[in-house]
Amino acid sequence: MPDSLEAAVASRVRQFREEQGWTQAGLADRLGWVAASVWMLENGRRHVKVADLEALAAVFDVPPEELLVGPAVGTVSVPTEALDRLVKVAMWVSRGRSMAHTPDPILGPVYPDATARAALGLLDEAGLLDSYRQAEEPS
Repeated sequence: MPDSLEAAVASRVRQFREEQGWTQAGLADRLGWVAASVWMLENGRRHVKVADLEALAAVFDVPPEELLVGPAVGTVSVPTEALDRLVKVAMWVSRGRSMAHTPDPILGPVYPDATARAALGLLDEAGLLDSYRQAEEPS
């Protein structure tokens, strides 16, 4: 765990940048900085200013406080579309219905099993099914 606020910000910036698939130079371009400034920030050699937090938050499209505090331990970020589909399937099942091939008025003209498969596909694309696959692999 980072031992200072600046170390926490540095860690979160690196995490967000890597999640976007950006290089340090790519992030610097988006911020109007030079690449060395991003390197310095990520390595704790640049003092973080409020203006930096605001610029970084805008580029990553997150609230500034997300750069200060990481997600709660044991949580994962789930793509919104996958969560929406999973909630709809859970609603279907909670009403006592099976995953039969019957369209649901709330889900629309799709079958709930198709919605579930689509949600699993989105979770897989986000890399959130890897731990389940590893648990199922024989030792």
